[in-house]
Amino acid sequence: MPVATVFRRDVVTVPPQLSLRQLVDDYVLRRGLRAFPVVEDGRLAGIVTITDVRRVPSEEWDRYTVAQVMTRDPLWTVRPSTPLLDALRLLAEQDVDQLLVVEDGSLAGVLTRSAVLRFLRLQTELGHRGRAAEEERRRAA
Repeated sequence: MPVATVFRRDVVTVPPQLSLRQLVDDYVLRRGLRAFPVVEDGRLAGIVTITDVRRVPSEEWDRYTVAQVMTRDPLWTVRPSTPLLDALRLLAEQDVDQLLVVEDGSLAGVLTRSAVLRFLRLQTELGHRGRAAEEERRRAA
């Protein structure tokens, strides 16, 4: 099953020139999110998280921009066609909570660890193996 079946496409992004104060006040606290892809001129530039913000004393948030604290490298990315289990393995190996889903150099969405686990739990509860798994089982029989 590919990442495309689970990832969120409706992602809130932020520009790199946004101050940390604006990020916290207008994005983190208002939306209740902990991480934001940073997009400039339609291209993925990085990701900024609560952890990045916490490295700067709050009294200095007006002086720092997202670009100054965001993670640029490594950016953990997957394609929509990446197998979901491979993405889950990458989340665990890199100990990150989200992967950026990129297609043709542009941000397509975000895959979170919690979304993958919720999806797998629901499948297990329903006893559902998915179409691809069912077709594979039929071919093998």
